[in-house]
Amino acid sequence: AERDLGVAIRLRPDGALHLDRARLRLLRIMREMTGPASMSSAQFALGVGNPLDVLRRRAGDAGRAAALEDLAEARRLGREGAVEMAFIDAVQFALTEDFDRAERRAREPLDRCAPWENAELHRLLAWIFTLRYLKESSRVDLRSFDFGRDPRLAAADEHLTRAIEIRRSDADLYLLRG
Repeated sequence: AERDLGVAIRLRPDGALHLDRARLRLLRIMREMTGPASMSSAQFALGVGNPLDVLRRRAGDAGRAAALEDLAEARRLGREGAVEMAFIDAVQFALTEDFDRAERRAREPLDRCAPWENAELHRLLAWIFTLRYLKESSRVDLRSFDFGRDPRLAAADEHLTRAIEIRRSDADLYLLRG
């Protein structure tokens, strides 16, 4: 899909296509950061430092830089959809560990978007809560930390449940929930 969007952009530069490709690249980063292998690496890192650093390294900086280039080009071409921009801004805030702003930005368009967009925003919120959980859990004494009763994990599960109710056939949602 990314390759085909690149061909389309070369043939007809369009802000909407750049936004689509930025979103696709950011979704890949989200998937790579919360896939089973990444989460195993992050759990290992809990004992030695910041697990988000491990996840960011696994996802790579190249995809994020390419997504930001697409975003800049979309803005230059005058295409700034409200839901797309909220999604992209929220991902950027989360990647810099500004979780409060990420959560607020992801929630902004929830009440005024199409159902499939609503599912994407709930997936994004679940991802934000998962990253926040990993960041906060790296600051506590793991011997006394109650992993089963964390409100951030409960919030992530709640948002995933909402997304799954809308998009039952989306395998990535079930993988993220696991």
